[in-house]
Amino acid sequence: TALGKFPVVVKDSPGFLVNRCLGAYMNEAMVLMMGGDEPEHVDKALLNFGMPMGPARLLDQVGWDIAANVGEVMAKAFPQAPPPPTLPAAMVEAGTLGQKSGGGLYDKTGKKPGPGRAVLKRLQTDSGEPTPAEEIVARLIYPMANEAYRLLGDGIVESEDDIDLGMVFGT
Repeated sequence: TALGKFPVVVKDSPGFLVNRCLGAYMNEAMVLMMGGDEPEHVDKALLNFGMPMGPARLLDQVGWDIAANVGEVMAKAFPQAPPPPTLPAAMVEAGTLGQKSGGGLYDKTGKKPGPGRAVLKRLQTDSGEPTPAEEIVARLIYPMANEAYRLLGDGIVESEDDIDLGMVFGT
């Protein structure tokens, strides 16, 4: 705790606690963006919900190469789960890795559209009207909560309190 960190004991498992739950959240954010929702729209819905950063900005900060790698690892570990979205691999192929490469969906400052928008536009389907904010929140938060309860049910994490601590301080 002197480092401002709080340990949560979990059993060895791909993604452990936070990355497993966050993966479900990020994947659904990418599905929404590939379906036509703009990154700012998705980010704003989650910021208004109370997340410290929107998922598109977080992906830019983490790096699209890391997102692609994590998606591959998780797909191998959990073949019954839906396959990861194609957006991370396309961003890597285009060299738009996020903050570390000069920009991703946002520019290097994180405030304006970045070079990855061209990649996203190629993959987007026009969904017509933007998805309502309440639906965006539900589509991102519920899969994250479901994954947390899977971890609890599988004995990877011992308690709901451990989940809360890990997710509050880990996301």
